[in-house]
Formats: sequence, C-alpha cells, structure tokens
Amino acid sequence: MNSAIEQFAAIRDRLADDLADCIAPELREAGFTDLAIITESDVGRVHTGVYGFTGPALRSLYAGEIGTRYAAQGPAIFVADWSIAAAFLKAKNAVGMMIATAVHETAHVLQGPIRCVAVAPENYKASQEYVARQLAAEPDPSLRFSIDNHDLDFVRSAVHLASRLTARGWAIDPDQLWDPAVAGLAYGRPYRGAMNQELKHSATLPLNAILRLTPSKECVLLYEYDRRHILESAKMNFLDSLKTKQQQKKESAAESFSRFVISVADGKPPTEDEILDVIRELDRTVADFESAVEALAERRKLKAQIDRRGEIQAQLDSAQAEFFSTQEEFLSRQQTFTEVANVFIEKRDRFNRELLECDNARRLLRETAPQALHDEYPPIGKELVRVQERLVYVRESLGVAQYNLRLAESAAARQEHSAGARAHLDQRVYHWQAEVENREGQIRQLEDEQRELRARQAELERRLFHVD
Repeated sequence: MNSAIEQFAAIRDRLADDLADCIAPELREAGFTDLAIITESDVGRVHTGVYGFTGPALRSLYAGEIGTRYAAQGPAIFVADWSIAAAFLKAKNAVGMMIATAVHETAHVLQGPIRCVAVAPENYKASQEYVARQLAAEPDPSLRFSIDNHDLDFVRSAVHLASRLTARGWAIDPDQLWDPAVAGLAYGRPYRGAMNQELKHSATLPLNAILRLTPSKECVLLYEYDRRHILESAKMNFLDSLKTKQQQKKESAAESFSRFVISVADGKPPTEDEILDVIRELDRTVADFESAVEALAERRKLKAQIDRRGEIQAQLDSAQAEFFSTQEEFLSRQQTFTEVANVFIEKRDRFNRELLECDNARRLLRETAPQALHDEYPPIGKELVRVQERLVYVRESLGVAQYNLRLAESAAARQEHSAGARAHLDQRVYHWQAEVENREGQIRQLEDEQRELRARQAELERRLFHVD
C-alpha cells in the first residue's frame, strides 16, 4: 500500500503538468496556467467509496494543506490515493488506477466552463466537512448511474486525454477510465476502438474543438446502446421486485396452508372459505389439502414410534443387566445357562429389531419433512460462512484502524506543530476514532447475525422432527 502511494507521489507533479499541457488551450481561455492534483496524503481521508472528484473550490478549500505547491487560483482534481492503494493488492495496479482517476477527473473539468471559487479561511473546516458528508452519503439505488456526469462529451474527453498521455509515455488502461457500474457505460476499451480514426486525425486539436466535431457512428451507437441497457436494467429491477413480492405472497399462503393442515388434524378446522382461499392462492386442490392432512397423521405415528425408543432401550438395558448378573451361575450350570442365553438372545434380537424400526422411523420422519425445511440448510450455512469471513475481515480492519488511531494520537500529542498542522492532526484523530467506532459497531452487528443464524439452524433441526 505504502509503495503505491510513494510511487504516485513521485510522479504526481509530472502527471499534473502533462494533463495541464493536454488542456492548455482550455486553461488559457479561462485565465489559468496549471492543474492541481490533491490527494488523501495531503489532506487525510475525507470520504469512503469514491476514488476521485473535482469542484471549482478545491484549490482554495485545501489551501492550508497543499501550501504553495500550486498557484492560488485554478482548477484542481482530487485523487483518493489511500483508498485506491487499499483496494489493490499490487502497487502497479494501484498506481495505474490513480493515473486513470486523474484522467477521469480532468475530463470532468472540461465538461463546463473552467472556473475557480474562493473559500474564506474561516469557512475551510465547515466546507471540508460538507464535502466529506456529501461524498460519504449512501446514494439512492435508483440514482446509482451518474448519467448526467458521464455523457458522450465526457467519454470522448477522457479517451482523448488517455491517448495523449499514452503518447507521452504514460501507461493507461482504458478499462480503468471509469467504473461501468457507476457511469452506466461499457468499459473504456470498446470506446477507444470506436474512436480510433477520430484519435488519429485530431491528435493536435484542442479538446473543446474536437467536441464540436461529429463523433463517429460507431461511438454514438455504442453510447446509445449503453444508455438503453441502463433503462433495460431499471425495468428488470422492477420485474425482480414484482417477482419477489409474488414469492412473498406465495410463502405467506404456504405458511397458512401448513397451519390449516395442523388445525384440521387437531380437530379444530378453520372456515371452509379460509382453506379454499389459501388453496387457490397456491394453485392447489382440495385433494392436495387432504393428502397433506393424511401425511401429517402418518408423521405423527412415526413420531410416536420414535418417542418409544427410550422405553425400548431401557427394556434392553434391563435384560442385559439381568443376563450379566446371573452369568456366573449360568456358567456353572451349563444347561440352565444355555436356556437363559437363548431367552436373552431372543429378547435381544427382538429389541434390536424394534430399535432398528425406531431408527427407520426417525429417518423417514426427517425425509418426509417439507422440502422447504431441507432447502433452508444450504443458504443458512453459506450465510454463516459469509458472516464468519466478514467478521475476520472487519476484526483485521479494526486492528488497522486502532493502530492508525494510536499513531495519530501520538503525533497530535507532540507540541511542536503549527496551528494549521495541529488542526490537520486533530482531524486525523477524529477520523480514526470514527473508523474504530464504525468497525466495532460492525463487529457487534455481525456477531448478532452469527448468533441468529446458529439459532435458526437449531430451530430448523427441531422442526425437521416436529409434526405439528
């Protein structure tokens, strides 16, 4: 993780210069000369789940953290180097994603007039906290695709920027330019292929001028296909929800069906209309209901036979004790012993046969349990494994957060910091305290889920041998 962050820090200024050079005409038109790249290494982690963002006030907002590295005014982009490094096992892949994220955010800078908004120093802290809240907020699932922010102009800008950086020696994977799940687009490589001729013939034109040109038919068709795919996904989500509600209604009717079967078997039947309503909902017949009542009666007989097993086992134990207590006398009187032994063997065989019948009854009772009970086993087991694996991960994450909190508290406790540095260190302490509390809360929730799943397993085992 640290290796990836250090590698990106070593190339960040060169990357910012090359990106600024690629959009130099647009920068000059807005009255600016450079592009700033701000990272979590500069300002601390301010959000989760976002690899990068941009906005007109970023350079002013984080002026205290970035110091004099960049001019006071101009566009800026944010690259979450800590978050990206934590998400990739290999440093090379993490650095590649950081570069691609910088290209992505620079394409966003070009989506509108390049402007810069100043934030008064007394408003820095409140503004930074607002940015953190906005980026960390859980999005509404219906707004998952940021369609408006990732239109065809954005796609063309991002691909052109990546192509121009590649020509300067930067290694950029087109498939890392955006996340299809967020942007609602195919991966970048198909767009790179669809724009091949455009890239060849306009490599020296300003990007704003390129965007005024008509895109290739292949590029337009690919983009329109992606947009149709989003609408189709929304339709499928609605149909899936409809199917889920239908399934829930079926499950409720199935529960009522089982409850009515027990009531009839107990001689306390519900009204005929209630039974008929449930039968219709399940698309079953009165004959099916009658068969279920008969099957319950048979299962109750099997259960009664199982309940006799203890009594039969006690009789067998008593016979064995009687035999062994008189064995010495039987040995001295061979004839008598043989007779008694024959009696014992007869009893033993009979009792063993009865025990076998009880075991068969137990097997049959389990096998004739509703299939739904058998089907519940695998999902519960898989969910238990998932919760246990998640517990291991969160506990490890808690250890990392506690370690970082101790480092932050130790740094904050030293007296030689300036006021600006101390505010930054206090912010890091607050962040890691929140991370520790969050991980501890997740562990408590997962442990509750684990206990609930184990209780469900025990209850399911009991229901397999329950007949009412």
